[in-house]
Amino acid sequence: MRKSQISIFVIIGIIVIIITGFVVYKINQNRLKQLKLSMPERDKIKPVLEYVDTCIKETTNNALTKLGDQGVIYPNVYLASKNTKIAYFYLQGKNYFPEMNEINKQISQYVKENIMQCTGDFSATKFAVEDNPKISAESFFKDDYINVTLNYPLTIFTEGKEISVKEFSVNVKTNFCDIYRTARNIVLETKRNPTEINLENIDYEIKLTKIDKSTLVYELIDNNYRYRFAVKYEI
Repeated sequence: MRKSQISIFVIIGIIVIIITGFVVYKINQNRLKQLKLSMPERDKIKPVLEYVDTCIKETTNNALTKLGDQGVIYPNVYLASKNTKIAYFYLQGKNYFPEMNEINKQISQYVKENIMQCTGDFSATKFAVEDNPKISAESFFKDDYINVTLNYPLTIFTEGKEISVKEFSVNVKTNFCDIYRTARNIVLETKRNPTEINLENIDYEIKLTKIDKSTLVYELIDNNYRYRFAVKYEI
């Protein structure tokens, strides 16, 4: 009886694998067909594609600048400083250092919310373009760049035809990952011994601003990029 039950499960498993493989195959085939059909059309609308890519890069760089000024783009716990909010990464015994996945989410959110300010009405492309505000974005950092993939549905009118495009992907060069690791080490050192931090082995220029007896703003500087964050320890 047990052998027959095992055989049934094996057969069901094989059927599931076959069906799954067939579905994946069909999906890939359909994507391949779409790619083959769209290539000549993509050449015709190249100015629009390049324009959107440029806007994604510009908006991503703006996001990186804001990230550098504030520590995170949308801080919850922060030190108010003129027009910026410098995030506390360490506040009186509590560690608020952001995880990388949270930073990726915030970059994605910023690009999603601001991309249309860059693209505008697409008049610069000399094409008639209809865009859809239902935009989504995903980003992830690698060692020396950030990749941003944008789902931005566009309908481009050319030569009496309508061409639809929705996915864009660009890489923006940045060494944020290394700066991020350095900031994390400083926060860990602050947690271990807040009044004595060894900064001698750090590869970046560091500026320290003392706000009061127990509050410091760190600024890590690499060429034209800076990354700021605040710490406040208990006296």
